[in-house]
Amino acid sequence: MRLRPTTMLGLILFAALVLPLPFAITPAHAEEPSLLEILSSLGFTSIAESTAGTFPAGLYEAKLYAEFAGYHETNELSCYPEYTSNFSLIFSGSEGDFGYLTPPLAKTFYINSTFGLSMYVGHEDHRYFTEWLRNPDAQNHSKVYANLDEPGMYLIGFENLYGLGDRDFNDMVFSIQPTLHYLTVETDPAGISTIPGEGWYSHCTEVSLSAPNTVAVSPFVRYEFSHWDVDGASQGAGSNPIVVHMNENYTAIAHYGLQYYLTVSSPYGITGGEGWYDNGTTTYATLDTDIVDHGNDTRRVFTHWSGNASGTDYSESNSILMDGPKNAIANWKSQHYLTLSAGVGGTTTPSSSAWYDAGTTVSVTAIPDLDYSFDHWDLDSVDVGSDNPYDVIMDTAHSLHAVFQYSPPPPNYYLDVETDPSGIVAIAGEGWYNESETVLLTAPDLVDVATGIRHAFAYWDINGASQGAGINPITVHMDANYTATAHYTLQYYLTVTSDYGSPTPSSGWFDEGDAVTSTVVSPWPGLAGTRYVCTGWTGSGSVPGTGSGSSTSFVMDEPSSIMWNWKTQHYLTVRTNPPGVAAIPGEGWYDEYASVPLAAPDIDNYRFIDWTVDGSSAGVEAKSISVTMNAPRTAVANYERISIGGSSFSLRAPLLRFWIGLDCLLVVATLATGFWMKRNRKKRTGATW
Repeated sequence: MRLRPTTMLGLILFAALVLPLPFAITPAHAEEPSLLEILSSLGFTSIAESTAGTFPAGLYEAKLYAEFAGYHETNELSCYPEYTSNFSLIFSGSEGDFGYLTPPLAKTFYINSTFGLSMYVGHEDHRYFTEWLRNPDAQNHSKVYANLDEPGMYLIGFENLYGLGDRDFNDMVFSIQPTLHYLTVETDPAGISTIPGEGWYSHCTEVSLSAPNTVAVSPFVRYEFSHWDVDGASQGAGSNPIVVHMNENYTAIAHYGLQYYLTVSSPYGITGGEGWYDNGTTTYATLDTDIVDHGNDTRRVFTHWSGNASGTDYSESNSILMDGPKNAIANWKSQHYLTLSAGVGGTTTPSSSAWYDAGTTVSVTAIPDLDYSFDHWDLDSVDVGSDNPYDVIMDTAHSLHAVFQYSPPPPNYYLDVETDPSGIVAIAGEGWYNESETVLLTAPDLVDVATGIRHAFAYWDINGASQGAGINPITVHMDANYTATAHYTLQYYLTVTSDYGSPTPSSGWFDEGDAVTSTVVSPWPGLAGTRYVCTGWTGSGSVPGTGSGSSTSFVMDEPSSIMWNWKTQHYLTVRTNPPGVAAIPGEGWYDEYASVPLAAPDIDNYRFIDWTVDGSSAGVEAKSISVTMNAPRTAVANYERISIGGSSFSLRAPLLRFWIGLDCLLVVATLATGFWMKRNRKKRTGATW
């Protein structure tokens, strides 16, 4: 039978209203919020989708926020160890409700291994897993989000219909959050090393912390591990690594001590003391010996410690304070052996063989016996000549042998060395000399006697014969007895002082008896309008005590001085304005601070106004003024031309203006008096005007 559409609709409505149903009809899902909408409404906005299907062991708090499932009363949430079916119930179906749970349902669970979460749907007898490959329909029935604001917290939504149903994952919405404790790992001093282990840990996690035994700062600076403390409680000196049981938040600090390295270096011997030392400690550098003999007439001798060490004791330096990287350097010197010997007929000085520092020069003198003469030296068996003394440079080990020969002495002659004046200085060279020997005599050029007095070398004479003016030194050939005399001239110093005038002569030495004329140029120009005039001198010694003028003469017979005296003058310029209307006396040079009187004359057809000095008025109508010459000055007498009938007539002069005003006042008074007298007469006579 074919039914009409209207008949079908009626049957359906009848069935819905009359026939009993074995289960309730779930409301339309179009109005249910999505998982993300639920999380957002709960305030979880900083989230990121995660692929996590299992979770680490620990103590967790689970919160059930919402269930938008038609059969929510049959939903159960359990946890289970990974890869097992040992389910531990967290939320039962009867504990939930449709929609949001306010407040959320919270429970705590502990699991000691990695675990997954499972939702059991009782009315379908299906179980779904966060390990979704275990799901009976091989579909992912959970969405997992990590809460970026809370470490370790996951937000999870389950879909409870086989085959994913409406895929809204809002049938059970909950969170799990581990009970985490934070482990802070630091160093003391702070920041010298980063030690792994800082972070969040699940409740009761055992965390092993291992600090490096040393932390290098530079090749010669480091920190050495001392001990751990956990929340201020020491874990024992040197205990490393340590284990922290995370049942609450902890701060673990690895303590270090600052150390510096002492370097001990030496090219010879065996050093001691090198190594690491705690900051502020004191130590020493050592050597096992101070002499190293190489067995070839060369040896090394310890001299001193240097660098950051000091002292001359090889076995122990002075104390070294380890407040930074330090180095101790053992310093050595090389020594070579000089073997000395002498043949028949003489000895040497020094006479004994000895060690000498490398590079030094040893002067050895051959001393012949009576009737012997020194012949030559053999240095390392090589004839090196007859220089006596002989200088041996100790650049290696040497042997030096003096060779003498028998020789009767030649005739001797005596050289007497004197000065004129006698005894002013001792000149080397006097003594006995062999025949034909030559003697070099050198006289000092100058011999100081006292301040301002000296002797100046003039010439040598030998037995009265001059050797020439200024010739020095001279050579004397000893073929007879001679007397050599060095002649000197006595000199005195003249000190000349003058601020101006280019004095002649300047300061210097003069022979005794020299006639000297001392002069200066006067006057001496200064800045524009200023000059300096010599007023004489002040003298001492050979110079007359005082005098005027710019020249004086004297004879040098003692240390002397002359000081030229000066005075300052300034120029006064006197003019008129208009220029040339009169010649006013007073222009010229004047001593500094002199007071110069100036008087402005009366000039026909001109009226005197005032004086200006260097552009400034000296007072109106003051014809006589006084100018102080403390600098160059310019005084101007200002006049004004008088022209009574002409257009150039002017009332500038205050005195003129006064008299004209007085004249006008007299005219007005006269007119007023006449008017008054005439009026009184009319009153008496009865007349009018």
